[in-house]
Amino acid sequence: MRDTSIIKGDYSSEPEVIVIDEKPDFPEFEYDLMDEKDYKKYMKDLERTIRNTFEYRSMVSYLRENMNMDQCAFYENVNNRETFRIQIHLHHHPFTLYDICYIVLQKRLKYGESIDIEDVAYEVLSIHYNCLVGLIPLSETVHELVHGKYLFVPLDKVYGNWVKFREMYYEFINEEMQQVIDENIERTRNYMMSEEERMLLQTRYVYVDSSDLYQIPEDKQVIKEMKGIVKDINNGVDKAKEKKRPKLKYNYKTKSNNSIF
Repeated sequence: MRDTSIIKGDYSSEPEVIVIDEKPDFPEFEYDLMDEKDYKKYMKDLERTIRNTFEYRSMVSYLRENMNMDQCAFYENVNNRETFRIQIHLHHHPFTLYDICYIVLQKRLKYGESIDIEDVAYEVLSIHYNCLVGLIPLSETVHELVHGKYLFVPLDKVYGNWVKFREMYYEFINEEMQQVIDENIERTRNYMMSEEERMLLQTRYVYVDSSDLYQIPEDKQVIKEMKGIVKDINNGVDKAKEKKRPKLKYNYKTKSNNSIF
């Protein structure tokens, strides 16, 4: 029960006026997007923020565990199911993560929406969670070949409705990106792996021949040399005056004396 005896009755109907002597600090936008250096930093920070979010990492884990994206699309036998020493990368295609960030930024700038990194990242992640991006799993080597433009990824091999994304954000995709997408579509329709691409993906073995660099010495030679060293030590030979002992000349045709060979 409330104690009404402590309620004070000195009330005033006059409005209270608060005087602000100094203008409070207003958080300024950290980047000047009109400056090329600042713009590149903004885009780099945006991509890094997205990749480091819990949501992005959770999505990647889900795709690996439930959508067979733990094996390379070109080398099906290459996967990281048993060891993480093999790297499988989720490659964005045909729109890169940078492209998606750029497109979303252009849309938000046009409509006067917030361009804080957290807000832009949220929209980019929403696009990912709605499966509106193209993704394909690639081994580390294949990923490098794709980025180096030595290997083409057909658009019908990627997972995700990137076509719907293109339709939704069409007016914010610049002419250069549109041209690249159209070229990829046409190439996919008539795609046949070139001989150069086949050679890149073929298994080739590299053998190292070190026979001229080192040969296994015979046991008799080693024993003889060691006995000579022991004899010198026992005779108290001064190492400073010791004559330089000639190196053993090994025959590369000499077979190993180990029983396992």
